[in-house]
This record gives sequence, C-alpha cells and structure tokens, in this order.
Amino acid sequence: MPSPQRNGYLAVEWSEFQQAYSEGTGIYPVLTLPPEIVSEIFLKFLPIYPGIPPLSGVLSPLLLCRICRQWREIALSTPALWNTIRMDITRPWDDDKAAAQLELVRAWLSRSGDYPLSITLTDSSNSPLAVQFLHAAVFHCGRWEHVDLFIPFEHLHLIQGNMPLLRDLTIGPNDLPDRHGLQVSVFDRAPLLTNVVLTHDFVPYAIRLPWAQLTHLVGLCLFEHECTEILGHAVQLVHGTFSIFSYTGPYRPLPHPITLPSLCQLILDGSDIGGGDPMKVLDNFALPGLRTLHVYGVRYRSLATFIRRSQCALEELQINNQTLSEEEYQEAFQNHLL
Repeated sequence: MPSPQRNGYLAVEWSEFQQAYSEGTGIYPVLTLPPEIVSEIFLKFLPIYPGIPPLSGVLSPLLLCRICRQWREIALSTPALWNTIRMDITRPWDDDKAAAQLELVRAWLSRSGDYPLSITLTDSSNSPLAVQFLHAAVFHCGRWEHVDLFIPFEHLHLIQGNMPLLRDLTIGPNDLPDRHGLQVSVFDRAPLLTNVVLTHDFVPYAIRLPWAQLTHLVGLCLFEHECTEILGHAVQLVHGTFSIFSYTGPYRPLPHPITLPSLCQLILDGSDIGGGDPMKVLDNFALPGLRTLHVYGVRYRSLATFIRRSQCALEELQINNQTLSEEEYQEAFQNHLL
C-alpha cells in the first residue's frame, strides 16, 4: 500500500493540477510543440499519399479539428491533410444530408490549397445534388493527380478542363449509354496521363481515352476485338494486362499486323471465366521489344508464328492450361528465350 507520505504528495499534485486547470494556466507539453512539428505529426495520422482517409470517423482528419482550438487551427492550415478525398454518393441521402455533405466536400477541397489531389468519386445516386458533387471535383481538375471515377455514363461529358498533373486514372461508368454509337472523349487535355485501369464496366465503344500516350494499361473485362482495337492505338504502351472475353460475333483480324516497339510486358488472361482467345489479339501485332508474356490456353503453332513475326527475345513466358510440357516449349522456343 502507498505510504501516508506518498498519498500526501499525490494529493498536493492533484490539487495543483485542479487549480491550474480551473485557472486555464495549465499547458500540456504537446501544445508547446511548434506548429510545423504538429503538422508533420498530423500527416503521419493519414494513409500515405495517394491513399485516402474516410470523410468521417476516427480515421478522418476532421477528428484533429475537434480536439482543441490550437489543433484545429493547425489542421485547417495544413493543406496536405486535405488533398485526398473519397466522395461516395451511393447512399439514399435526403436532400438536407446531401447538401451538408456537398458543403463538406467543397470546404475540404478548398483547404487543400494548391496541392495535387487524389480523388475517388462513386456516384449511383438519384439525388438531384449528385451532379453538383462532380462539379465540385471538376472545379479543381487542374490539380487532379490520381483519380478513380465510377459515375453514370451520362455524366462523363461534364469532365472537361485542363488536367496538367493527372497521372493515374481508374475509370468505369456504372451504367451503359442509351444508344449504341454515342461516344464521349475525355481526359484529352491530360498530357501526363500514362497509367490507366479500365474496370469491368468500361465500354470502349462509348468512351475514348488518349490511348496513344499511355504506358501502363489494365483492362479488367474486354472482348477480344476491343482489346485489339485499344492496343492498336496504344503505340507507347510498355506494360499491358488484360482479361479478355470471347466475342460471339464475327472475328475480323486487322489487314496487317501493327508493330508496338515499346511493349515489353503483356498479360492476356482468357481463363475459363471469360473464355477469350489470346491469339485473336496476338495475331494482329508484332512486338519486337516483348520480354514478358503471359497467356492462357494458346496453341503451340499459333504462338510460334507470333514469336517469329515479332522477333522478340523473351525473358519470361508463362502459358496456363498449356498442351505441351515445359521442356517441349523450351525446346520449341529456345532461339527466342533469354
């Protein structure tokens, strides 16, 4: 048990603390740190950029504004706390709730100052304010750097403006256009855009991207002819990964194979789910710089023809669901494998 002397000492300490607290003269040591140090500590609280924290809750930077006045001032004056945002407009909000969220989004983006932005926007709501969320984001498109966009096709035309910082894009409309043949061109004023992911909902016939400048491209759900068409335009592509699906319509190969000199890694996954034939893509190309090739269920003779046409020096060849043994493939392609 604590000694009487120890108890007396604690009582004096507690009394002094209570007096300082009541008089407002007590200062917590953490509040004596310079604001710039506190800002750095706050930034460690967030996911590493371009990771995005939640808008609310214990992991939101808004929490830092609710501790004390000093922390609130520091948080609001630290733009790097606010240059990432996730806008999820999929819940059935009433108008008052949606309006409050819209004001929060506008204030959040305003606090980010001139910093580059990482934004995720998901919109499947019927709220009349939904388009205003997109307008709020597009207002700052000059600072977009990393963008994930999952919005109705009918809203894509609203994405207009110069995007000099945009580098990474994930895109997939959550519905299809009303009529075939309608096409919208987006992100054609984003000169640094080189890395794109096309989600399962992407429709190439309806959305035109600046394919010619891309160096890294992932397509999660493309028909064989769609993959061929996109690759034919992606003349600077270095890395390509595609999940291809079988197309029941007529197969029309290109009149002449297209050479893509920069493509060094190509993954074509047909698998049992999509049932796509990788050779319906490869038959249209010569890839002299190819070093890594992953394909599914291809025929030996067709693959050999492609490799001879490309005159590539493969470092890695992976064939899933192959019909020959590994040794037979190595012998067949020994002059084209490093």
